[in-house]
Amino acid sequence: AAIGARLVLADLDSGRLDALTAGLGSGATALTVDVTDADDLDRLVEYVERTHGRIDLLVHAGGVVVTTPFAERSDASIAAEIDLDLTSPLVLTRRALPLLRRGRLADGMRAQVIALGSLGGVLPMPDQTVYAAAKAGLRAAMVSLGTALRPEGIGVTSVMPSSVDTPMLWREVAEGGNALQFLGPPQTPGQVADHVVAAIGTRRTEVFPNRVDGLLARAAMLAPGALPWLLPALEPLGRRGMARYRRELESRGDLPDRFPS
Repeated sequence: AAIGARLVLADLDSGRLDALTAGLGSGATALTVDVTDADDLDRLVEYVERTHGRIDLLVHAGGVVVTTPFAERSDASIAAEIDLDLTSPLVLTRRALPLLRRGRLADGMRAQVIALGSLGGVLPMPDQTVYAAAKAGLRAAMVSLGTALRPEGIGVTSVMPSSVDTPMLWREVAEGGNALQFLGPPQTPGQVADHVVAAIGTRRTEVFPNRVDGLLARAAMLAPGALPWLLPALEPLGRRGMARYRRELESRGDLPDRFPS
């Protein structure tokens, strides 16, 4: 909104979505959408085509992580997590391609797709098997798609944060999630958003909001076999970071108000 974009915001939580849109001025529209529902995606794309005629920038920011141990997961829960984290951005991008091809983003660049990936897709954490699979798949898909669409002037970028201070992370803490996410303090949504905005109109394939995360990711890609030895050694440091963050949530009232302690 600050750089003059006309926004179409789609989310499942209509109350929070309307409250957000109300503060963004007349250039923002809200649509209640379940991105795992094909009919909802059709309705979203049809609305954008009818009201704007094109898409200059498509940002995928929906996601979920389930902390239930993998051995206790149901087939349906595995499919649902992959559907939201991996399948829905691919399906929406495919539906949006005709509008992206009409985009007018910047000199030499027609449009851009930005996907919120995760460090967990490159540096898989224990007890996040399905999430790691989905985010690794999304990362690979965005690299592949970017290569395919570059000749058409459509850029594709993945922004790869680690832990972010959102209700998803609060739930992980409340349910005893993976401590290795807390080797450093969680990033704020605003910090991640700043990196998304900075990536607009660039040809960058991947953006790591935290420089250390980027170095860890590259090290993991070079020597993935070292992770089973390295990650347990880092566990105590992560536990201390998680405890500090839990105390912060409790002092803010975010943990007990929403989830059992």
